[in-house]
Amino acid sequence: MEKIFSVKDVQEIDCSQTWTTKANATLRVLTTDPFPALFCPSSGFFLYDPGELQIAKGFEMRGLRTYTVRCQNPGVLGGTEFHRIRWEYVIGLEGRFEWTFEDLHGEKKVSVISPTNGILLPPFILHTSEAKVKNSGLLVICNTLYDPEKKETHDTYSKEMFRKAQKRLFN
Repeated sequence: MEKIFSVKDVQEIDCSQTWTTKANATLRVLTTDPFPALFCPSSGFFLYDPGELQIAKGFEMRGLRTYTVRCQNPGVLGGTEFHRIRWEYVIGLEGRFEWTFEDLHGEKKVSVISPTNGILLPPFILHTSEAKVKNSGLLVICNTLYDPEKKETHDTYSKEMFRKAQKRLFN
């Protein structure tokens, strides 16, 4: 691991700007940065730790992938995981989520994601989400590809593995 990220590296993104289109629809801008954090070289989004890439055993994981998580209801936890390679740009589509973050130092942070904001999440941050409103949804943009048939490309690790990484780091 080249850099140890902290919860201070979790960036909140403003997505609150909307306009009415000529077709009388609502256009929502996901980011209005002149050079979005997602693509900014200093963000690290498209920088990969060579040691971590070896986990994929030859599968080219670097790339751009988007997916949605829809119809999540209160009372069910999402995530409770961390990633070794993957950065995630998470944007609220509908409803509201509470996200809890923890870094390898044990520092914690809580953010609420709704249709007016999002987050930029670096690797090695344990994260858990919980919908606070029925039928909540998210858009996720990440920097890794995925093959469901190849477990080594999943880059999703449990809370227990996170605790082991914390112990290795500080013992």
